[in-house]
Amino acid sequence: MIGGLTRFAVPRGMRDLWPEDWAKMAWMSERIMGVLIGYGFKPVEPSKIELLETLEAKSGPSIREEIYWFEDKAGRALGLRFDLTVGLARMVAGRPDLPLPAKFCAISDMWRYDEPQFARYRHFWQWDAEIFGSERVEADAEAISAGIDVLRAVGIGNFEVRISDRKLAEGFLRAIGIGDPARLGGAIRVLDKRGKLSRSEFLGELRSIGLGGDQVERILEFVSIRAPLEEGLSEARRLGLKGEMAEEGLRELEGLADALKGFGIGREAVLDLSVVRGLDYYDGIVFEAYDRGGEDIGAIFGGGRYDGLCSAYGRDVPGTGLAG
Repeated sequence: MIGGLTRFAVPRGMRDLWPEDWAKMAWMSERIMGVLIGYGFKPVEPSKIELLETLEAKSGPSIREEIYWFEDKAGRALGLRFDLTVGLARMVAGRPDLPLPAKFCAISDMWRYDEPQFARYRHFWQWDAEIFGSERVEADAEAISAGIDVLRAVGIGNFEVRISDRKLAEGFLRAIGIGDPARLGGAIRVLDKRGKLSRSEFLGELRSIGLGGDQVERILEFVSIRAPLEEGLSEARRLGLKGEMAEEGLRELEGLADALKGFGIGREAVLDLSVVRGLDYYDGIVFEAYDRGGEDIGAIFGGGRYDGLCSAYGRDVPGTGLAG
């Protein structure tokens, strides 16, 4: 009997959902959707299966290592979606008649070929809200505000939203001499893992991609900044960051700080320069929310700006949003 159970176990990283699981999901979905619809987001459902080239369009061929993909009976390369943002961007890009700005939301399931770990599965459910057609920092602030109200609606009250900007991070890395695309991408991937690594592991990974001692120390100083948003921005200014890209990132964050005040958001917003978000389509403000009582489960929502994503599908439309 034990051998039979082992033989017919679910695949690694998957799980069964029982009635009590569905009851919890229904409870959460009702509250999450109530908040998002109240913000004016309209529910949609992107296709669960995409052409592989759609999934690779912004993330590159390396995404194959992180997703489930296969060939169908006609030899077409397909993939199971790994998030909702890509499908929504494809949908919006394919609708030139769509009035902008447009706000969409969804709750559905995803697949990622990650290493399974505590509270993380290869098949999981995600809620998502996106704003297309606005370059204004107020749209980023609205996305963050919606995420905060979702947390409150499901009973999470002790949290913080850690905020940074990809332009600031990339501009800083370029300013300290990391201009080679491969090395720059490697440095950003290491930054994205900062919260999961010890100090020595973090420094070791930076050295492993060929960075010198001074560069490593400068990066350590950069990612060590974590403070309430306005205080953190003052600290970042004191780093003497140079270059147009870094300066643009700082200006965006300063504009975001002002916009968040309009939504009544204060010390929940924290500047954390180690936040870069792992997906390559982010190109501006980025953020992640953490439960201060349960940080071991990782970010409970995250998102940011991706002004270049829709252009990969044939239509230049700015976008920002979040998922949890």
